[in-house]
Amino acid sequence: MLPPVSAAEHDLFAVSAPGLERVVAGELKTLGFSNVRELPGGAAFRGSLADALRANLWLRTASRVLLRLAAFDAPGRRELLARLKRLDLSAFVGPREPIAVSATSHQSRLYHTGLVTEAILEAFARLPAARGAAAPQLFVRLVRDRCTLSIDTSGELLHRRGYRLGAARAPLRETLAAGLLLLCDYDGSRPLADPMCGSGTIPIEAALIATGRAPNAARAMAVDRFPGAEPAALAKVRAEALASACPAGAVILGADVNGGALATARANAERAQVASVIRFERANVADLRPPAPAGLLLTNPPYGRRLSRLARGTDAWAALRSALTGAFASWRRAVLGPGVELRERLKLSVVRAVRLENGGLPVELLEYRPPTAEPEAAPAADR
Repeated sequence: MLPPVSAAEHDLFAVSAPGLERVVAGELKTLGFSNVRELPGGAAFRGSLADALRANLWLRTASRVLLRLAAFDAPGRRELLARLKRLDLSAFVGPREPIAVSATSHQSRLYHTGLVTEAILEAFARLPAARGAAAPQLFVRLVRDRCTLSIDTSGELLHRRGYRLGAARAPLRETLAAGLLLLCDYDGSRPLADPMCGSGTIPIEAALIATGRAPNAARAMAVDRFPGAEPAALAKVRAEALASACPAGAVILGADVNGGALATARANAERAQVASVIRFERANVADLRPPAPAGLLLTNPPYGRRLSRLARGTDAWAALRSALTGAFASWRRAVLGPGVELRERLKLSVVRAVRLENGGLPVELLEYRPPTAEPEAAPAADR
Protein backbone atom coordinates (compact mmCIF):
# COMPACT_ATOMS: atom_id res chain seq x y z
CA MET A 1 0.00 0.00 0.00
CA LEU A 2 1.22 3.50 -0.84
CA PRO A 3 1.77 5.98 2.01
CA PRO A 4 -0.98 8.51 2.72
CA VAL A 5 -1.08 11.57 0.50
CA SER A 6 1.07 14.34 1.98
CA ALA A 7 -0.72 16.38 4.61
CA ALA A 8 1.19 19.46 3.46
CA GLU A 9 0.10 20.10 -0.13
CA HIS A 10 -2.57 18.68 -2.40
CA ASP A 11 -3.90 19.24 -5.88
CA LEU A 12 -7.24 21.00 -5.44
CA PHE A 13 -9.96 21.93 -7.90
CA ALA A 14 -12.65 24.58 -7.45
CA VAL A 15 -15.70 23.55 -9.47
CA SER A 16 -17.68 26.31 -11.13
CA ALA A 17 -20.80 26.70 -13.23
CA PRO A 18 -20.17 27.09 -16.98
CA GLY A 19 -18.95 30.59 -17.78
CA LEU A 20 -17.57 31.31 -14.30
CA GLU A 21 -14.24 29.49 -14.63
CA ARG A 22 -12.16 32.62 -14.99
CA VAL A 23 -14.02 34.31 -12.14
CA VAL A 24 -13.20 31.41 -9.81
CA ALA A 25 -9.57 31.48 -10.98
CA GLY A 26 -9.45 35.21 -10.27
CA GLU A 27 -10.84 34.68 -6.79
CA LEU A 28 -8.20 32.05 -6.04
CA LYS A 29 -5.42 34.37 -7.17
CA THR A 30 -6.82 37.19 -5.03
CA LEU A 31 -6.83 34.81 -2.06
CA GLY A 32 -3.13 34.16 -2.68
CA PHE A 33 -3.24 30.55 -3.86
CA SER A 34 -0.39 29.21 -5.99
CA ASN A 35 -0.33 27.48 -9.35
CA VAL A 36 -3.86 28.58 -10.24
CA ARG A 37 -4.93 27.28 -13.65
CA GLU A 38 -8.26 28.01 -15.31
CA LEU A 39 -9.69 24.80 -16.77
CA PRO A 40 -13.04 23.70 -18.20
CA GLY A 41 -15.44 23.42 -15.29
CA GLY A 42 -13.40 25.40 -12.78
CA ALA A 43 -9.85 26.17 -11.67
CA ALA A 44 -7.00 24.03 -10.32
CA PHE A 45 -4.70 25.15 -7.51
CA ARG A 46 -2.55 23.72 -4.72
CA GLY A 47 -2.77 23.90 -0.96
CA SER A 48 -3.04 22.15 2.39
CA LEU A 49 -6.22 20.90 4.02
CA ALA A 50 -6.41 24.19 5.88
CA ASP A 51 -6.14 25.93 2.50
CA ALA A 52 -8.99 23.76 1.23
CA LEU A 53 -11.10 25.02 4.13
CA ARG A 54 -10.08 28.62 3.41
CA ALA A 55 -11.12 28.23 -0.23
CA ASN A 56 -14.48 26.79 0.83
CA LEU A 57 -15.14 29.64 3.25
CA TRP A 58 -14.09 32.46 0.92
CA LEU A 59 -14.88 31.46 -2.66
CA ARG A 60 -18.04 33.25 -3.72
CA THR A 61 -18.53 31.63 -7.12
CA ALA A 62 -17.36 28.00 -6.72
CA SER A 63 -19.87 25.15 -6.42
CA ARG A 64 -17.52 22.88 -4.45
CA VAL A 65 -13.81 22.26 -3.84
CA LEU A 66 -12.40 18.83 -4.73
CA LEU A 67 -9.13 17.28 -3.63
CA ARG A 68 -7.51 15.15 -6.32
CA LEU A 69 -6.53 11.74 -4.94
CA ALA A 70 -5.20 10.08 -8.08
CA ALA A 71 -5.28 9.97 -11.87
CA PHE A 72 -4.44 6.83 -13.84
CA ASP A 73 -5.37 4.74 -16.87
CA ALA A 74 -8.19 2.26 -16.23
CA PRO A 75 -9.15 0.40 -19.41
CA GLY A 76 -10.87 -2.34 -17.41
CA ARG A 77 -12.22 -3.29 -14.00
CA ARG A 78 -9.11 -5.25 -13.07
CA GLU A 79 -6.82 -2.27 -13.71
CA LEU A 80 -9.21 0.04 -11.85
CA LEU A 81 -9.27 -2.23 -8.79
CA ALA A 82 -5.50 -2.69 -8.78
CA ARG A 83 -4.82 1.04 -8.79
CA LEU A 84 -7.50 1.85 -6.23
CA LYS A 85 -6.24 -0.77 -3.76
CA ARG A 86 -2.86 0.98 -3.71
CA LEU A 87 -4.40 4.20 -2.41
CA ASP A 88 -4.65 5.06 1.26
CA LEU A 89 -7.67 7.17 2.24
CA SER A 90 -6.86 7.31 5.95
CA ALA A 91 -6.12 11.06 5.88
CA PHE A 92 -9.60 11.76 4.49
CA VAL A 93 -11.97 9.00 5.62
CA GLY A 94 -12.39 7.47 9.06
CA PRO A 95 -11.93 3.72 9.69
CA ARG A 96 -14.85 1.69 8.29
CA GLU A 97 -16.73 4.91 7.50
CA PRO A 98 -19.32 4.46 4.71
CA ILE A 99 -18.68 6.54 1.61
CA ALA A 100 -20.81 8.05 -1.12
CA VAL A 101 -19.64 7.64 -4.71
CA SER A 102 -20.53 9.73 -7.74
CA ALA A 103 -19.26 8.22 -11.00
CA THR A 104 -19.34 9.43 -14.61
CA SER A 105 -17.95 7.77 -17.73
CA HIS A 106 -17.39 9.21 -21.20
CA GLN A 107 -15.93 7.32 -24.18
CA SER A 108 -14.50 4.64 -21.87
CA ARG A 109 -14.66 0.88 -21.86
CA LEU A 110 -15.82 1.04 -18.24
CA TYR A 111 -19.05 2.70 -19.29
CA HIS A 112 -21.39 1.28 -16.61
CA THR A 113 -21.17 3.74 -13.69
CA GLY A 114 -22.89 1.30 -11.34
CA LEU A 115 -20.06 -1.20 -11.85
CA VAL A 116 -17.50 1.57 -11.33
CA THR A 117 -19.16 2.48 -8.04
CA GLU A 118 -19.12 -1.17 -6.94
CA ALA A 119 -15.40 -1.36 -7.75
CA ILE A 120 -14.71 1.72 -5.59
CA LEU A 121 -16.57 0.26 -2.64
CA GLU A 122 -14.84 -3.11 -3.06
CA ALA A 123 -11.37 -1.61 -3.38
CA PHE A 124 -11.71 0.40 -0.19
CA ALA A 125 -13.77 -2.26 1.62
CA ARG A 126 -16.55 0.22 2.33
CA LEU A 127 -20.31 0.16 2.55
CA PRO A 128 -22.31 2.69 0.55
CA ALA A 129 -23.50 5.64 2.60
CA ALA A 130 -27.21 5.95 3.26
CA ARG A 131 -28.99 8.44 1.03
CA GLY A 132 -28.76 11.93 2.52
CA ALA A 133 -26.08 10.97 5.04
CA ALA A 134 -23.21 13.42 5.69
CA ALA A 135 -20.63 10.93 4.43
CA PRO A 136 -17.33 11.48 2.60
CA GLN A 137 -18.07 11.72 -1.11
CA LEU A 138 -15.74 10.38 -3.79
CA PHE A 139 -16.02 11.59 -7.37
CA VAL A 140 -14.85 9.21 -10.10
CA ARG A 141 -14.55 10.56 -13.63
CA LEU A 142 -13.61 8.31 -16.55
CA VAL A 143 -12.78 9.96 -19.86
CA ARG A 144 -11.27 7.86 -22.66
CA ASP A 145 -10.22 5.22 -20.10
CA ARG A 146 -8.43 7.82 -17.94
CA CYS A 147 -9.69 7.76 -14.35
CA THR A 148 -9.58 10.79 -12.06
CA LEU A 149 -10.48 10.17 -8.42
CA SER A 150 -11.33 13.07 -6.12
CA ILE A 151 -12.80 13.60 -2.67
CA ASP A 152 -15.17 16.43 -1.84
CA THR A 153 -13.94 18.94 0.77
CA SER A 154 -17.15 21.01 0.81
CA GLY A 155 -20.09 18.83 1.81
CA GLU A 156 -23.21 20.67 0.76
CA LEU A 157 -22.86 22.68 -2.42
CA LEU A 158 -21.33 26.06 -1.68
CA HIS A 159 -24.26 28.09 -2.96
CA ARG A 160 -26.11 26.93 0.16
CA ARG A 161 -24.86 29.76 2.34
CA GLY A 162 -27.53 29.16 4.95
CA TYR A 163 -29.30 32.51 4.76
CA ARG A 164 -31.89 31.72 2.12
CA LEU A 165 -34.51 29.63 3.89
CA GLY A 166 -37.19 31.36 1.89
CA ALA A 167 -36.90 32.08 -1.82
CA ALA A 168 -39.02 33.44 -4.59
CA ARG A 169 -39.86 31.00 -7.36
CA ALA A 170 -37.05 30.35 -9.87
CA PRO A 171 -34.39 31.73 -7.47
CA LEU A 172 -30.94 32.77 -8.60
CA ARG A 173 -28.19 30.67 -7.03
CA GLU A 174 -25.98 32.57 -4.63
CA THR A 175 -22.82 31.55 -6.47
CA LEU A 176 -24.19 32.80 -9.79
CA ALA A 177 -25.33 36.07 -8.21
CA ALA A 178 -21.82 36.60 -6.83
CA GLY A 179 -20.39 35.69 -10.23
CA LEU A 180 -22.52 38.35 -11.92
CA LEU A 181 -21.25 40.94 -9.47
CA LEU A 182 -17.61 40.00 -9.99
CA LEU A 183 -18.06 39.91 -13.77
CA CYS A 184 -19.23 43.52 -13.42
CA ASP A 185 -16.12 44.37 -11.35
CA TYR A 186 -18.21 45.07 -8.24
CA ASP A 187 -16.08 45.50 -5.10
CA GLY A 188 -18.49 47.32 -2.79
CA SER A 189 -17.01 50.78 -3.34
CA ARG A 190 -19.83 52.06 -5.55
CA PRO A 191 -23.64 52.06 -5.26
CA LEU A 192 -25.55 49.02 -6.44
CA ALA A 193 -29.22 48.67 -7.38
CA ASP A 194 -31.28 45.61 -8.23
CA PRO A 195 -34.72 46.89 -9.31
CA MET A 196 -36.22 43.37 -9.55
CA CYS A 197 -34.51 41.77 -6.57
CA GLY A 198 -36.98 38.98 -5.77
CA SER A 199 -35.70 37.14 -2.69
CA GLY A 200 -32.72 39.49 -2.50
CA THR A 201 -29.87 37.26 -3.62
CA ILE A 202 -28.01 39.88 -5.69
CA PRO A 203 -28.20 42.64 -3.00
CA ILE A 204 -27.23 40.17 -0.26
CA GLU A 205 -24.23 38.84 -2.18
CA ALA A 206 -23.27 42.45 -2.94
CA ALA A 207 -23.48 43.25 0.78
CA LEU A 208 -21.26 40.28 1.64
CA ILE A 209 -18.67 41.60 -0.83
CA ALA A 210 -19.02 45.20 0.36
CA THR A 211 -18.54 44.21 4.02
CA GLY A 212 -15.64 41.82 3.29
CA ARG A 213 -17.47 38.83 4.73
CA ALA A 214 -16.50 35.27 3.87
CA PRO A 215 -19.75 33.97 2.34
CA ASN A 216 -19.57 30.52 3.95
CA ALA A 217 -17.86 31.34 7.25
CA ALA A 218 -20.74 30.12 9.37
CA ARG A 219 -21.27 26.67 7.84
CA ALA A 220 -19.51 23.34 8.34
CA MET A 221 -17.44 21.77 5.56
CA ALA A 222 -16.56 18.17 4.78
CA VAL A 223 -12.85 18.90 5.30
CA ASP A 224 -13.64 19.69 8.94
CA ARG A 225 -14.13 15.94 9.45
CA PHE A 226 -11.01 14.71 7.64
CA PRO A 227 -8.85 12.62 10.06
CA GLY A 228 -5.69 14.12 8.57
CA ALA A 229 -6.72 17.75 9.11
CA GLU A 230 -5.09 19.66 11.97
CA PRO A 231 -7.85 21.08 14.23
CA ALA A 232 -5.75 24.08 15.27
CA ALA A 233 -5.02 25.04 11.66
CA LEU A 234 -8.68 24.73 10.69
CA ALA A 235 -9.77 26.74 13.73
CA LYS A 236 -7.37 29.55 12.80
CA VAL A 237 -8.69 29.71 9.22
CA ARG A 238 -12.30 29.81 10.41
CA ALA A 239 -11.61 32.43 13.08
CA GLU A 240 -10.00 34.69 10.46
CA ALA A 241 -13.03 34.31 8.20
CA LEU A 242 -15.47 35.08 11.00
CA ALA A 243 -13.54 38.21 11.99
CA SER A 244 -13.34 39.64 8.48
CA ALA A 245 -16.39 41.96 8.47
CA CYS A 246 -15.93 45.68 7.83
CA PRO A 247 -18.32 48.61 7.16
CA ALA A 248 -19.85 48.89 3.71
CA GLY A 249 -18.63 51.72 1.52
CA ALA A 250 -21.69 52.56 -0.61
CA VAL A 251 -25.45 52.17 -0.71
CA ILE A 252 -27.01 48.87 -1.82
CA LEU A 253 -30.62 49.04 -3.00
CA GLY A 254 -32.94 46.09 -3.54
CA ALA A 255 -36.37 46.85 -4.97
CA ASP A 256 -39.32 44.80 -6.14
CA VAL A 257 -42.98 45.38 -6.90
CA ASN A 258 -43.92 42.19 -5.01
CA GLY A 259 -44.33 42.78 -1.27
CA GLY A 260 -44.08 39.09 -0.42
CA ALA A 261 -40.77 38.76 -2.24
CA LEU A 262 -39.44 41.81 -0.38
CA ALA A 263 -40.44 40.33 2.99
CA THR A 264 -38.52 37.18 2.07
CA ALA A 265 -35.54 39.28 0.95
CA ARG A 266 -35.47 41.17 4.25
CA ALA A 267 -35.60 37.92 6.23
CA ASN A 268 -32.80 36.43 4.12
CA ALA A 269 -30.69 39.57 4.66
CA GLU A 270 -31.23 39.31 8.42
CA ARG A 271 -29.95 35.72 8.41
CA ALA A 272 -26.95 36.79 6.34
CA GLN A 273 -26.29 39.56 8.90
CA VAL A 274 -26.31 42.27 6.24
CA ALA A 275 -29.82 43.69 6.68
CA SER A 276 -28.41 46.98 7.99
CA VAL A 277 -26.36 47.40 4.81
CA ILE A 278 -29.22 46.98 2.28
CA ARG A 279 -32.06 49.40 1.61
CA PHE A 280 -35.14 47.49 0.46
CA GLU A 281 -37.89 49.38 -1.32
CA ARG A 282 -41.23 48.34 -2.78
CA ALA A 283 -41.50 49.96 -6.19
CA ASN A 284 -42.21 49.30 -9.82
CA VAL A 285 -38.97 49.31 -11.76
CA ALA A 286 -40.16 52.20 -13.93
CA ASP A 287 -40.79 54.38 -10.85
CA LEU A 288 -37.56 53.59 -8.99
CA ARG A 289 -35.23 56.50 -8.36
CA PRO A 290 -31.47 55.88 -8.33
CA PRO A 291 -29.83 56.35 -4.91
CA ALA A 292 -26.77 58.06 -6.44
CA PRO A 293 -25.74 59.72 -9.71
CA ALA A 294 -23.78 56.66 -10.82
CA GLY A 295 -23.28 53.04 -9.84
CA LEU A 296 -24.05 49.50 -10.99
CA LEU A 297 -27.56 48.33 -11.87
CA LEU A 298 -27.61 44.53 -11.97
CA THR A 299 -30.77 42.47 -12.19
CA ASN A 300 -32.22 39.08 -13.10
CA PRO A 301 -35.68 40.06 -14.38
CA PRO A 302 -38.56 37.62 -14.67
CA TYR A 303 -38.80 35.97 -18.06
CA GLY A 304 -40.72 33.14 -19.66
CA ARG A 305 -43.44 31.86 -17.34
CA ARG A 306 -42.13 34.02 -14.48
CA LEU A 307 -42.78 37.12 -16.62
CA SER A 308 -46.35 36.15 -17.51
CA ARG A 309 -47.14 35.36 -13.87
CA LEU A 310 -45.53 38.42 -12.24
CA ALA A 311 -46.35 41.03 -14.82
CA ARG A 312 -50.09 40.63 -15.33
CA GLY A 313 -51.60 43.95 -16.33
CA THR A 314 -48.27 45.66 -16.91
CA ASP A 315 -45.47 45.57 -19.45
CA ALA A 316 -42.49 44.58 -17.28
CA TRP A 317 -40.11 44.73 -20.23
CA ALA A 318 -41.18 48.28 -21.09
CA ALA A 319 -40.79 49.24 -17.43
CA LEU A 320 -37.28 47.80 -17.29
CA ARG A 321 -36.30 49.48 -20.54
CA SER A 322 -37.65 52.76 -19.19
CA ALA A 323 -35.41 52.47 -16.12
CA LEU A 324 -32.35 51.48 -18.16
CA THR A 325 -32.74 54.37 -20.59
CA GLY A 326 -34.17 56.90 -18.14
CA ALA A 327 -33.38 57.25 -14.45
CA PHE A 328 -30.45 54.80 -14.56
CA ALA A 329 -29.05 55.80 -17.97
CA SER A 330 -25.84 57.15 -16.38
CA TRP A 331 -25.24 53.90 -14.48
CA ARG A 332 -23.37 50.82 -15.61
CA ARG A 333 -26.24 48.41 -16.36
CA ALA A 334 -26.24 44.62 -16.69
CA VAL A 335 -29.15 42.21 -17.08
CA LEU A 336 -29.22 38.40 -16.89
CA GLY A 337 -31.65 36.42 -19.01
CA PRO A 338 -32.16 34.57 -22.29
CA GLY A 339 -29.96 36.60 -24.61
CA VAL A 340 -32.23 36.58 -27.66
CA GLU A 341 -35.28 37.52 -25.59
CA LEU A 342 -33.43 40.32 -23.81
CA ARG A 343 -32.19 41.77 -27.09
CA GLU A 344 -35.62 41.60 -28.70
CA ARG A 345 -37.50 43.01 -25.71
CA LEU A 346 -35.12 45.71 -24.52
CA LYS A 347 -33.81 46.83 -27.93
CA LEU A 348 -30.62 48.34 -26.49
CA SER A 349 -27.03 48.27 -27.70
CA VAL A 350 -24.97 45.64 -25.92
CA VAL A 351 -21.42 46.39 -24.77
CA ARG A 352 -20.64 42.85 -23.64
CA ALA A 353 -22.30 39.45 -23.49
CA VAL A 354 -21.19 36.62 -21.20
CA ARG A 355 -22.73 33.20 -21.74
CA LEU A 356 -23.75 31.45 -18.52
CA GLU A 357 -26.24 28.90 -17.20
CA ASN A 358 -29.02 29.54 -14.71
CA GLY A 359 -30.67 26.41 -13.38
CA GLY A 360 -29.35 24.46 -16.36
CA LEU A 361 -30.80 26.96 -18.85
CA PRO A 362 -28.52 28.89 -21.22
CA VAL A 363 -28.59 32.61 -20.40
CA GLU A 364 -26.44 35.64 -21.00
CA LEU A 365 -25.28 38.53 -18.87
CA LEU A 366 -25.79 41.52 -21.16
CA GLU A 367 -24.18 44.83 -20.37
CA TYR A 368 -25.70 47.93 -21.91
CA ARG A 369 -24.28 51.27 -22.88
CA PRO A 370 -26.14 54.61 -22.81
CA PRO A 371 -28.66 54.99 -25.63
CA THR A 372 -27.04 58.28 -26.71
CA ALA A 373 -23.68 56.60 -27.44
CA GLU A 374 -22.57 56.14 -31.02
CA PRO A 375 -23.47 52.74 -32.50
CA GLU A 376 -20.78 50.09 -32.50
CA ALA A 377 -20.34 46.73 -34.15
CA ALA A 378 -22.14 43.94 -32.33
CA PRO A 379 -19.75 42.46 -29.71
CA ALA A 380 -18.73 38.86 -29.65
CA ALA A 381 -19.89 36.86 -26.64
CA ASP A 382 -17.28 36.43 -23.92
CA ARG A 383 -17.94 32.68 -23.88
